[in-house]
Amino acid sequence: MITDVVEVVDEDDSEVVSESVGTEEIHSEVSFHAISGSFLPQTLRLPGKILNTDVVVLIDGGSTHNFLEQALVDRFGLQVDTGVRLDVVVANREKLTCVGRGSTLFLQISSVVTDVSNPPTPCQAVQVVLNTFPLVFQEPVGLPPQCFHDHDIPLLPGSKPISSRPYRQPYLQKTEIERQVRELLKDGLILPSHSPFSSPVLFVKKLDGSWQFCVDYRVLNDIKIKDKYPIPMIDELLDELHGAIVFSKLDLRAGYHQIRVREGDIHKTAFRTHDGHYEFVVMPFGLTNDPATFQCLMNDIFRPYLRKFILVFFDDILVYSKTLDDHLKHLYVVLELLFTNHRFAKQSKCCFGVSQVNYLGHIISSGGVAVEVDKVQAVLSWPTPSSAKGVRGFLGLAGYYRKFVKGFGELAAPLHKLVGKGSFKWDDKAEAAFQNLKAALTSTPTVALPDWSHPFTVECDASGVGIGAVLTQRGRPLAYYSSPLKGAMLAWSTYEKEM
Repeated sequence: MITDVVEVVDEDDSEVVSESVGTEEIHSEVSFHAISGSFLPQTLRLPGKILNTDVVVLIDGGSTHNFLEQALVDRFGLQVDTGVRLDVVVANREKLTCVGRGSTLFLQISSVVTDVSNPPTPCQAVQVVLNTFPLVFQEPVGLPPQCFHDHDIPLLPGSKPISSRPYRQPYLQKTEIERQVRELLKDGLILPSHSPFSSPVLFVKKLDGSWQFCVDYRVLNDIKIKDKYPIPMIDELLDELHGAIVFSKLDLRAGYHQIRVREGDIHKTAFRTHDGHYEFVVMPFGLTNDPATFQCLMNDIFRPYLRKFILVFFDDILVYSKTLDDHLKHLYVVLELLFTNHRFAKQSKCCFGVSQVNYLGHIISSGGVAVEVDKVQAVLSWPTPSSAKGVRGFLGLAGYYRKFVKGFGELAAPLHKLVGKGSFKWDDKAEAAFQNLKAALTSTPTVALPDWSHPFTVECDASGVGIGAVLTQRGRPLAYYSSPLKGAMLAWSTYEKEM
């Protein structure tokens, strides 16, 4: 447990809003004095400076984190990561919610300057486990080993080699293509090719502004036999987490490139650039069966422990445990399996031994599941659609969190009417539905995780245009369901609708 941490408060106390340092506790704690602004003798306050501005610093041994009030955030213009939520338990055991984590911040007390903004580091016991498997977090050297899960590319009977003309590339992108091809050749991931197959390359812009080298395999995918290996449903994965209080998340490094292409199929991956013809030795991005191959490999590696303390969704691995002692054992098992199977994780994208984790677009803790703030912000910033395609895109993004929104189907019904061919007409009803759906996503609850040892309750309701239900357990919502009524269903009685 972290003790004697510094809490930064202004003399004019208000709501605590920003987390700076991590903790091993299930919930963060803060004493009554830190919130009340008390200057009683039992409180220890010192003068300090932030950005050369005088502040009052409360030394509070009852707090597990460093906290900064909103007034100081605004005064200093500090950056806050609003994607982080933190439940704070106060002295009377009630909870406050901090909705952001501050960026780099230095606090000066007397002549001592302290960085109070470093992200949490794993506790010592977790670090010992990580130090046992340092090779898991290193850059892979050479090709991955051949195995049963090497990616094959079966084609439909009678298929002939496909050869698509390369796309014309902008002048400035040609240099970047050449650079990335050199890197792939250097790493041994591609080889020069004389294959009768050929697919064109293109660039996709990433979120950080850089360019992702991609091969357009759409024509090849059209003649491939599809692999129907099951891909997990995210909601079903999250249903396994009841009772877990400690989490670790691992993200594999360039996961697809950790799988070989079967030797007899390498020539089918061939692609052309403006100055060469190459083929992949490892599984490239963009092939139809890539996800199935990858999920099959990961499931087989971790199969004895799936749904016991491991969840796997492609290259995202979640380790969950009911105690820290169990978590250390579980984490050891996961790292040992990665090591023995020659799989590598990117440590900068991992987190270990935490009480709250961002996994698959959800914020998960012992208290339940909440929406990821950044995803909601993307919905809120969505421009007014000008076509049916724009409406479909908005509904697809908003629908990812539909189980958190009571009456989602009814709210979205006016928008669903606009996605049919020739049916787009943006009017006041559509605008109202658009704004109401955005507003609903800003007030989503933290839904509970299902406890399979207790009964569930389904509450139903119906209106003239839709039906809705909420699944609850011991008074807490687990999920909301709603759907608009169509055709003959509109004439059903209320009883029939609710049944």
